[in-house]
Amino acid sequence: MDDRSDVALTWTVQEQEQGFTARLRLRPLAHSGTPLEAQVHWQLGGAPPVLDGAILLVLHWCLRHAHRLHVEGTVSPTFIENLVDLQEHWSHARPGELQPFALSAETAVLPPHVATPHMLAAFSGGVDSTHTALRHSPMHGSLPGRRVSHLVFVHGADIPYDESPLFDRAVARIAPIATYVGCQIATVRSDIRHAVPQDWEMSHGAQLAGLMHLLSGVSDTALIPSSYTFSRFPFPWGSSPLLDHFHSGSLLRARHDAGAYSRFDKILDIARHPAVLPYLRVCWQGADLSKNCGRCRKCINTRLMLLACGASDEAFGEPIDNALVRRVGPLPPEALASLQQAHEYAMTHDTRLTVAQRRALLQRIHTVKRQNLRATVVGRARKVWHRLRNRSA
Repeated sequence: MDDRSDVALTWTVQEQEQGFTARLRLRPLAHSGTPLEAQVHWQLGGAPPVLDGAILLVLHWCLRHAHRLHVEGTVSPTFIENLVDLQEHWSHARPGELQPFALSAETAVLPPHVATPHMLAAFSGGVDSTHTALRHSPMHGSLPGRRVSHLVFVHGADIPYDESPLFDRAVARIAPIATYVGCQIATVRSDIRHAVPQDWEMSHGAQLAGLMHLLSGVSDTALIPSSYTFSRFPFPWGSSPLLDHFHSGSLLRARHDAGAYSRFDKILDIARHPAVLPYLRVCWQGADLSKNCGRCRKCINTRLMLLACGASDEAFGEPIDNALVRRVGPLPPEALASLQQAHEYAMTHDTRLTVAQRRALLQRIHTVKRQNLRATVVGRARKVWHRLRNRSA
C-alpha cells in the first residue's frame, strides 16, 4: 500500500466489562494489499456516533498514501469542513509529500449541540499539561468559564503500547497531581502510533485529538496544552494555535491552550503549588519512562528553571550535576529563551540555585548561543552551495 490508492476505513466497537475496544482497519479497494489494523481501548463516554476521531488517527497516512478515503460510517458536518482546512494546511507545509485526498462518507444528522459543564485536557504529568490542569482546575483555577473534569493520559504515545506495567507506574506517579487539581484521570490505550506508520512530529496533534474524540460523551471540549509560545512555535509542527482547532468536529471542539506562556512562565506558575512538584514527569529519554532520569537535556533544563524560581527539584532524584549543566548541545529558540528567563529571574529573586549552578547556567546559555549560531551559519552556507551547484548543472 505504498502508492496513492482508494482506501476503505472500517471502525468496529465492542463494549466490554472495563470499557470499549475499537478496531480500526485500512484496506485498499482496487487491489489485494495487506490491510493495516490498529486497536484502541477507553473506558468513559460510550461509542461516539461519528468517526471524526478515527479519521484523525490516520490523517497523515491518508495524506501520504490515499487518493480517496471511503469511510464505512458517518462523519460530522463540522469535521468535514475542518478536514478541508487540515488538508490545505499540510499540503502547503509539505508540498509534494502530503497531498489532499477525497473523502467518501455519509454526513451524520446530529441533534442540536448542548454544551457540557466541564472540559477534557490532554495530560502526561509534564510541565505543559500540568500547567493547563492547574489553570483550569476545579479547585485552583482562576480563569472564568468551565473547568476541567478529566485529564486524558494516552498509553501508546511516549510509553510503548506493549509496556502496560510501565504505563501503570506512570499513572500511579501522576495520580497525586490529578487529585490535587480535583480531576479524574481517563486513560486511552492504542497501538496506532506504530500500527499505522506516520511522522510522529507532524501527526501527534491529530492522533491525540482523534483519541480525545472518543470521550465526546464525557465533554464537548478538549484542551491541547501548548508546547511553544505563539511567537516561537515551529512550522510545520503537529500541534499549534494555527492547527489544533481544525481537529474539531460537531461533537468535540479541540482548543489550543496557554500559547501565551513560555516554559519558564509555566514553571513559575506550577511552583506556586508545591504539592504537585514531586510528581512531575517530563522525561522521555530515560530507561524508566514512568519517572525522570534527571540527566537528559529536558530534565536538566526543567530542573534549572525550577531551582531558579525557588522551587524544589525533588521530582528528579539525586542532586543536579553541574558538569551536565555545562555539557549541552544546541537548543531550539523556545528552550533557550526560557533558560534566559530563568537566569534573569534568579538575579532578582530568591532562588535555590547555588553560585556554582548560576555560573553553569550562564555558561550553558552562552554555549547554546554559539552552537545555534554555528548551526545557522552552516545551514545557510549549505543552502547557498546547493543553489550554486544547481545553477551550474
